[in-house]
Amino acid sequence: MQQLIPLATVLLRVAGSGVRHYYYNMSMTTSHPAAIPMILAHAGIHAHGAGHILRLGPLLPLALVACIAGLSRGLPWRGAVRGAAAIALGAAGLLHLALFPEHLHEGSVAGLFFLASAAAELLVAVLLVSRPGPLVTRSVVGIVVVLLVVYVAARLIQLPFTSGREGVDAIGLVTKAVEIFGAGLAVIGDRPQLPRVPSPTMVSAMALGLVAFASHPLFGEGPALLHAALSIGTATIGAMALGGRSSSRLAVAVTDGAVLALLLRGPWAVTALAAPAVAELLRAAARRAQVRVASPAGLALVLCLVLPQLDGRLEVLHVGHPSETLAALVVFLLAGILGVAVWHRSQLPVVVGFVVAHLGGQALRLLADRTSFEAVEIPATSLGLLLVATVLLADADLRGAREVLVVVGVASGVLDVILRDRAVPYAPIVAIVVVSTLVGAWEAWRGPQPRAPEQHDLLRPPQP
Repeated sequence: MQQLIPLATVLLRVAGSGVRHYYYNMSMTTSHPAAIPMILAHAGIHAHGAGHILRLGPLLPLALVACIAGLSRGLPWRGAVRGAAAIALGAAGLLHLALFPEHLHEGSVAGLFFLASAAAELLVAVLLVSRPGPLVTRSVVGIVVVLLVVYVAARLIQLPFTSGREGVDAIGLVTKAVEIFGAGLAVIGDRPQLPRVPSPTMVSAMALGLVAFASHPLFGEGPALLHAALSIGTATIGAMALGGRSSSRLAVAVTDGAVLALLLRGPWAVTALAAPAVAELLRAAARRAQVRVASPAGLALVLCLVLPQLDGRLEVLHVGHPSETLAALVVFLLAGILGVAVWHRSQLPVVVGFVVAHLGGQALRLLADRTSFEAVEIPATSLGLLLVATVLLADADLRGAREVLVVVGVASGVLDVILRDRAVPYAPIVAIVVVSTLVGAWEAWRGPQPRAPEQHDLLRPPQP
């Protein structure tokens, strides 16, 4: 329990304190100056009250995915789906409960409505697990529809017992998204069989591509539209030229191009053309040699960052703050999609291991007064670190036993913190490339090892 106190301290301070504007010339914001510049999105003025929970950024949806994945292991698909719906509705209920004091301050009727909404969602969440059935599912759908109608109406007209029309806020949109997700899962849980859905890797590739195209107008940071198009196009054409014409291979190429466009800044010939081309060459070579090395996109990114002639810079993308309504919703949804994608590829242990090790190590540095809270919060809750963990570290070609993936994730997170403490520029990128390359070389030296069958879960059912 004592080991969890530093981690809890970081999370609570992220959720409860205010940050206005930070611009660092540091390595993913350390407490020491670094020689290589880094672009960092400003923090903006954050929302107050319960909206502070969104300051956890991508950590919040990633935690929800991890909870659902842990619950689904070993369960039949119907029980796993209903359990996932219960987690989503329970989370929405807790968000309503957190918003209760603010609305009670505005008026007793509004406050009691939020309290009743929280109680109703928490109740049906329990019933979905303890007494599932069509009646509970209809209750879930009815509650969510009523809450959606009230939410929309409160933004269009002045409802009785309110002081005026409500504004569209990030915490409200996120809550509605979670409610819709939970209600949809509850309905699926009553179907005779699990419906076929698109591959999460394909969906995540499309989502990353769209975010790369829209990032500059949406976040005020990231690549311009032409830059994103060139990067994704170069990666896709390169993959096709090297023989990767399947839909899954092209999805990986789109992901490579999008993540490089989002994270890498510098001359367009380097960032939009050379880096994606090098990434696809490395991926094709590794696949043909059947050698698993570090993420090809990660290696290409490191080359562009460490070679001074290429003038590369890394963008942290600390975006999607509670005061930025649409941006916060997009970051939340993208983090959830990427979390589901790594879960589908059985790579969630490497991502969770990295995030927990990173937060724990940074909390220890904070308690030892070796860094500032802002230098911990900004990278930990940034879209950039999410992409490093879920796309570069959890590369589409990375495979291994659960224990190996946990070791890779934890070792990468620990090395990331050590490098930050030593003021090494681009610490997380260097850490994941070094660790995954060493582990890949070690497994290649050991040769193929028999693997025990993995326990199935919701996204990876047992094969017939």
